[in-house]
Amino acid sequence: MNPSTFTPYTSLIEAETYRFNKQYEKAATEYFNCIESALKSENIILHALGNERAARFFLGQQQQSMGYQFLTATIRYYEEWGARAKVMRLQTEFPALMVNQKR
Repeated sequence: MNPSTFTPYTSLIEAETYRFNKQYEKAATEYFNCIESALKSENIILHALGNERAARFFLGQQQQSMGYQFLTATIRYYEEWGARAKVMRLQTEFPALMVNQKR
């Protein structure tokens, strides 16, 4: 098994750990690493999840623009995966996202 297969998983776990420990710069770096490595390994599920967790992180840091950019990507990747119920839940949870998408 290729060790790079696990990179997105370990990056996401590290990002969440850093976030929990209030090491926000390191958390942001690991979210980016997770998303990038998931894209490289064509792991759409983890790519969607990494984007969602990054979106929630940045929204929690009051970085609305960045958070909504990640949410837009999240919805695109969940739709590509076929997770329609997840997309609907996110659209309900973040109605401002729908307003931004209609523009």
